[in-house]
Amino acid sequence: YSSLMLIHLYPEMFQCAVSMAGVMDLPLMFSSKDLSRNPQLYQKLVEIVGDPKTDLKTLVDKSPLYLLKDIRKPFLLFHGMKDKRVRLEHAFRMQQMIQLNDQDNEVVIFEDEGHAFNHTNSIIYYLAQSLDFIKASINK
Repeated sequence: YSSLMLIHLYPEMFQCAVSMAGVMDLPLMFSSKDLSRNPQLYQKLVEIVGDPKTDLKTLVDKSPLYLLKDIRKPFLLFHGMKDKRVRLEHAFRMQQMIQLNDQDNEVVIFEDEGHAFNHTNSIIYYLAQSLDFIKASINK
């Protein structure tokens, strides 16, 4: 979430962004199973980002998914297919919006990963792809 919001809010300071398991749609975040099982966590999130029942417009206005048309810097997204904290739907929605907006940004899905990496090969791939992407973005 933060990396995409930073290139949106401060495009003069950043050349690109890389995100791993990032929240792309704040209202969607409130549908997480983790939150439905933990009312205290749900309430804490409401305090931090807003209540989807009363602050929906604010949540939409602060979601990278809905700001995509205004994001001018390149970004690379990674997401684990087994992520239970930030549902894969975030990456799928962003992938759809990237295609609809005819952008060059890429979404990489790790089939056997969750919210964090469990496999060395995934870590190596993530780091190598991220470094290549950052180098290419900076050298433009």
